[in-house]
Amino acid sequence: MILPIGDVQKPERTPIINYAFIGINVFVFLFIQPNLSGNRYLVEEFFQDYAFIPAQFSLLTMLYSMFMHADLFHLGGNMLFLWIAGDNVEDRMGKFGYAIFYLTCGYAATLAHYALDMGSDIPTLGASGAIAGVLGAYFLLCPRNQVKVFYWLWFYIGVFYISARVAVGFWFLEQLLFFALGYFAKGTGIAFDAHLGGIIFGFLATLALIELRVVKPYVATERYRAVFRRATPFGTGYGGGQYTPGPGAYEQYSRERGLFTDQGTQRADWISDAYAAPAYTPQWQQQAAGLYTVIAHKPISDRIGEMAPVAAAALNITPPEAASLLSQNYGVIARGVPSEMAQSLQAGLAQLGVQVSALRGDNTIDLPPIQELRTLTPTSMNFTLYLDRFSLTKKYEEIFLIICGQVAGVVTVDVYTYQPWARFRVCEGSRVFEHSTPSNIRSIMMRMLSARNIPVNRGVKVLVDGGEWAGVSYASQEDFDRYCYWLIQVVNAKNRGLM
Repeated sequence: MILPIGDVQKPERTPIINYAFIGINVFVFLFIQPNLSGNRYLVEEFFQDYAFIPAQFSLLTMLYSMFMHADLFHLGGNMLFLWIAGDNVEDRMGKFGYAIFYLTCGYAATLAHYALDMGSDIPTLGASGAIAGVLGAYFLLCPRNQVKVFYWLWFYIGVFYISARVAVGFWFLEQLLFFALGYFAKGTGIAFDAHLGGIIFGFLATLALIELRVVKPYVATERYRAVFRRATPFGTGYGGGQYTPGPGAYEQYSRERGLFTDQGTQRADWISDAYAAPAYTPQWQQQAAGLYTVIAHKPISDRIGEMAPVAAAALNITPPEAASLLSQNYGVIARGVPSEMAQSLQAGLAQLGVQVSALRGDNTIDLPPIQELRTLTPTSMNFTLYLDRFSLTKKYEEIFLIICGQVAGVVTVDVYTYQPWARFRVCEGSRVFEHSTPSNIRSIMMRMLSARNIPVNRGVKVLVDGGEWAGVSYASQEDFDRYCYWLIQVVNAKNRGLM
């Protein structure tokens, strides 16, 4: 058994009209049609009176038939397809436009059936013609949505995801095949011609609306491919485009995918030893080889008080000045100091149990300039960075580090790459994302981390697991840059075996 059960991404606005259509169909089936009476003849009489019969053409029965169903399975299947695609189409067309479109598709589908079988005296009923038109619109308006499909094949059970266009395209070909096998269709009692009429009309009408700029397709940030994977609790973390996770939804997802393997308490600037970066490090000489940069291995925010006197004595400054220097520069204890001063700092801080490394000038690297991304699309093997004038496809092994934080209230993700040594940025609310929520950034990061082990800071873990930003918030861009500089030196030193 293979059955579509949902889709990603969902619109933020509540699809009131789509819910209303679903409600009307259910209400008619339960309270208007005499299905539950158990009297088969009464049901057939009702269909003869109110369902559309081609030989007794009536525009009114065309409308009635759109909200009638033969049995519970007929109703359930139609409402499932309407629930999956209708909300997205309503979001694109607007409530009034969607209502008119839905009813028009229903009429078009019924007319297609009528044109091919005018003399039939068999009642025609069901919302499938109108829903087929909605699927035609869904194909054009939400091309990158993923349809979640449940499967049960003997002893194998789970879900996989396929793009909206693949799902709708397959359904269309299926209807076309069954229609071509006319003798088979007669045995099923299914009006495949109505399905084809509905989807073709919906497709052409939506195409015209797009050309007239009445509606605009929603192109999701991610380029979804048809990927097959087992379902995980992560799927429950989406809700109408806004992140509304269940308890521990993302934490369980990251544990199952092995994204974060540490068992201890997370520190604000922690980098897992599980992420082994390549041996190569960009050669970016920031200062003379005879001078040193002293960096702490771990965050020092809770040790500044006891470290300040030691740093003041080694740097020949006052303790308050040393405390200010340490608090501003995160784990960078000193920059551009001679060998003797670096060794003095190392020895003094070692007595306090603070691990630091002194990096020679030719072993340090500087921050590259920021390049704003138009979009970022990961695949299983590589990822592509899209900028204003060009795109760049790179392997995951070429990522030096990913740093995430909340800068002046805005979620910011910086991706540092080898060859070129570059810093690519995506931000919450930027033009990369249609909706100003971090959900798309989160999804992209999860796909990248699922593909490879990549060095990351705790901010990425907060982004993926949906935690609080308290420990990774920065008042300004300059503050974030100082933090990034320190973290880059930590990864650099790990790569070079200097730590």
